[in-house]
Amino acid sequence: MTSTTKPPGAFTRLLTRLTTDREGNLRAAPLLGIAFLAGLFVALGTTIALVAADAGSPTTLAIWVFVSFLAVKLPLLALLWWILGRRQSDVEPTRDEIRTMIARLHAAADTVSRTPDAADRIEILKEEAWYVADRAPDDLKSDAAELALRLEALARRAETPGELPR
Repeated sequence: MTSTTKPPGAFTRLLTRLTTDREGNLRAAPLLGIAFLAGLFVALGTTIALVAADAGSPTTLAIWVFVSFLAVKLPLLALLWWILGRRQSDVEPTRDEIRTMIARLHAAADTVSRTPDAADRIEILKEEAWYVADRAPDDLKSDAAELALRLEALARRAETPGELPR
């Protein structure tokens, strides 16, 4: 069977190596550096263009506006589009991520009954807990399933007013 997608180009591979770590998470420092350098380029260029325009050349200012749009704004928009368009939906959570999800769901389950919209929140937490239980490795699956069942019981108690402890 042949692949219908073409492999990423050299620029995409370079951009991926520069802006993501081995797990595919975005690295903030290089992205902020790119944005800072682009902003610096625009600020310095604008200053130079304004000085040149003040010297009697409005055409220079018009050229700078056009160049800054093509050379700075479009590449930054392309970078943003690339970041937002990265495919991450098919990535399964790692063991550490699942452990973190379980801990956060436990903490949320402990405090959810004190909120005025507890029934709705419990329903959302219950769905998330089952999601985690479906994807958890064997050693974490029992903890995740136990949490999901606990949230099921809380959801049943939340259906009757006054049943949840405050």
